[in-house]
Amino acid sequence: MIDKALAQGNVPNAEQVKKLRGQGEKLHKEGGHGVSVTVLSYAIKWAGLDNKI
Repeated sequence: MIDKALAQGNVPNAEQVKKLRGQGEKLHKEGGHGVSVTVLSYAIKWAGLDNKI
């Protein structure tokens, strides 16, 4: 969802969203699943996508 919106170029706060998205992915890969969900939730909100879930 986040990646698709970023690719379409219609994300407010795109730089912050990209940063949070990257952090969330890294945390997930390192086993921090709960924290990654929190970080990705922030990315979704900053991207204005929270009403599309």
